[in-house]
Amino acid sequence: RGIAWALNAGWAECRGDFIARLDGDDVAHPQRLRVQLEYLQAHPSISILGGGFRTFREHRELRSREGLAAARQYRMTCHPILARWQMLFGCSLAHPPLGALPH
Repeated sequence: RGIAWALNAGWAECRGDFIARLDGDDVAHPQRLRVQLEYLQAHPSISILGGGFRTFREHRELRSREGLAAARQYRMTCHPILARWQMLFGCSLAHPPLGALPH
């Protein structure tokens, strides 16, 4: 059925107050969920947020400065108006750092 079906089925089963997406090959910063949840709680008008991310080939690349420097870094738009404008042309939210409140 594909990944889109699986994601929609998983979303439909969510029962918590916060949804965070993380694929099996993703590695998250240890404080990611705490920081995202605190931000969402402090800004009740926001219901979905994301962040930047890096791509890497092997997990060991994350353990050295050289490996981190070599990883490709993606930064997403933070300003609400720019994010809305970018959504006209594509998605300005990358799924690895995605966090949301299920309204």
